[in-house]
Amino acid sequence: MTAVQKKAYYDASKVRREARGRWLEILVYMVGDRLQPALSKRPGKHVTCPVHGTSNKNGIGDGFRFFKDVDDTGGGLCNTCGTFHDGFDLIHWLTGQEFRETLNQIAEYLRVEPETPGDSNQQKVVPIARPTPARVAEIKALQEKVKADLRADSQKANDNIQRVWRESVSLIDGLPNPLFCYFKYRGVLLRKEQMVTGDHIRYHSELPYYDEDEEGNLEMIGKYPAIIAAIRDLNGDIITLHRTYLEPSGCKAEVRSARKMMAIPANKKVTGAAIQLGGFPADGVLGVSEGLETAMSIMKVYQIPTWSLVNTTLLENFIPPEGLKTLLIWADKDKKQGGQSAAQALHEALQPTGIDVHILLPQRPVIGKSVDWNDILVKEGIFGFPAHNYMSRITQGTLST
Repeated sequence: MTAVQKKAYYDASKVRREARGRWLEILVYMVGDRLQPALSKRPGKHVTCPVHGTSNKNGIGDGFRFFKDVDDTGGGLCNTCGTFHDGFDLIHWLTGQEFRETLNQIAEYLRVEPETPGDSNQQKVVPIARPTPARVAEIKALQEKVKADLRADSQKANDNIQRVWRESVSLIDGLPNPLFCYFKYRGVLLRKEQMVTGDHIRYHSELPYYDEDEEGNLEMIGKYPAIIAAIRDLNGDIITLHRTYLEPSGCKAEVRSARKMMAIPANKKVTGAAIQLGGFPADGVLGVSEGLETAMSIMKVYQIPTWSLVNTTLLENFIPPEGLKTLLIWADKDKKQGGQSAAQALHEALQPTGIDVHILLPQRPVIGKSVDWNDILVKEGIFGFPAHNYMSRITQGTLST
């Protein structure tokens, strides 16, 4: 009996590794004609969607853009069509082509060696026509242009972060009136040493607020007092800044988005970074939350370091500091369950580490979009929080009373 001939195949993990840092080159080669408007601009800039085109009376596209790390991931998003986390997703969206076919074509283009046949069910490698030398040169030139643009954007982002932080003032001499009124209204006036330890929060008296117009250009709306919070990595280095725009009265500014994170430089990673209120835990107990005001609420009630992770993405991908024994996740409760899902994902990710993880959700029903622990503090006071004896038990007796 004749043995069944086994077919060569490409290992997806190997192809992904080889594609990292060359996705622009791959995208230009495979779907460059459809992505030309996006490829002609810096990553992160919106262009007309290559699938559904324009969507309003002015003929402006509905906002497709590459991720800023597109050369590493191949990813992008459209405000209408959704998020495409890597180049495989993006190519499938544009062409409808199945993953295995795309994998084979990319592997052929990158000259990845096929795996030794070992499974008769593996898909056959389908060779594709190679680009001409002129086309290769064109692709590489475009790739170098985009990389140069990213370097320029990264330097600009770093300069802006340093400038805003330098212009902002420490709270060591007290709270300026807009901050005092805002923190009083939110119920989170902390002791002075809690506010200034680690230099995580500063104040800017006249921070410009910019919005994008319909064509994606920035337009300054005005200047506002602002809370400036440093988002630092585990080494203590500032990755970017979070801004909360205020009115002089202490209310949130009446702008489209009163809370904004500054651009993340392309040479830095925000994953694992946080607004590290209270500093590093000396006794191995740390709280984390999404919002800054939520973290401040926990610190007011329990006097334990609580880091604000700003959003669900950073919460889900939180990297704990060394020596952490107990992590308290003060999750937001929302109708779409984004906060709960992110908290659960972090809990599962940390299970193999041996860290004792507890998810704490507000018991108040959701009215509107969500309820967080700062809402509890404002509406119910400390009596809406878990009892001190319970918290002392789950923190192994380290909780201050």
